[in-house]
Amino acid sequence: MSGFTPKIKKQLVLAIQKLEVDKPCYVKFLDVVKAKEKIETDSKGEEVKGTIQIGHVTNLESGEELHIVMGSVLLSTLNEEYPNGGYVGLGFAVTKLPKKGTGARGYHPYLLAELDLT
Repeated sequence: MSGFTPKIKKQLVLAIQKLEVDKPCYVKFLDVVKAKEKIETDSKGEEVKGTIQIGHVTNLESGEELHIVMGSVLLSTLNEEYPNGGYVGLGFAVTKLPKKGTGARGYHPYLLAELDLT
């Protein structure tokens, strides 16, 4: 081995952490939530374009920098309580709760608590 240790300047692709039901996730937001294009295949095998909202965060337990998919309920709560990206730099406990309703009208409520990072 040459002993070369690379220094990463910028991570271009990050892991995506899926929020699990009833399991708190402790994160610090590094940037405002952004829309990303996604392409899925519908039941007829046709491609359907859409968007998802991605949060760029640090997992406070592991220290890993990653993305989380932001559900619309979670994102709207965050934007109501912290307008204009006021959540950036803050830590949160995020817990996805069991789905309410069924089908297209179903949604996951969330518990969201700001953490004291001092």
